[in-house]
Amino acid sequence: KSNQKEIFRMISKQIKGKDFYGVLMYNQKKINAGIGLVLDANINSGTVIQQTKEFNVVRQLKPNLAKAVYHTSLNLPYSDKLKDDEFSNLGRDYLDGMGFDDNQYIIYKHTDQEHAHIHIVANRVKFSGEVVSDSQDYKRSEALVRKLEVKYNLTQLKLRNETNVLSKGEIEKCLRTGNVPERLELQ
Repeated sequence: KSNQKEIFRMISKQIKGKDFYGVLMYNQKKINAGIGLVLDANINSGTVIQQTKEFNVVRQLKPNLAKAVYHTSLNLPYSDKLKDDEFSNLGRDYLDGMGFDDNQYIIYKHTDQEHAHIHIVANRVKFSGEVVSDSQDYKRSEALVRKLEVKYNLTQLKLRNETNVLSKGEIEKCLRTGNVPERLELQ
């Protein structure tokens, strides 16, 4: 095992950027090194420069948008595996769930880590010229990832019903009686 932290559930990492070329080149270098491949795309494959130009054609529908590049990675727990077509479907479901239902995208799979993961590069500018909102995107992504874990039969984080935070009633009782709650003592 590597010295990385164990992944116990699917994790998404989102980045919004200004430049398609940089993120496309990053992924192309993985492909060139034999540790990456394109799983799915709705733009023409070609050189990174050609792909950048194609993304930028649609981006020009909103020339004042500072950050048109959406880049996310979806990282599975070490114990979970998906076939390439399942990973493609997961990536498209994620895009749709985040509002990228009419956008340019490329889904890459990387094999340079012990855990299975994909990278998605998408244009925040839709073909219609609308922009995909980034309002509360981390919160929305987290909720979507939990739904996708169920849909794709991935390891799900078990939520505990108990908490180590004292309730209002426990605090009031402690103040009234002077007795420290057992849970607090055990902590």
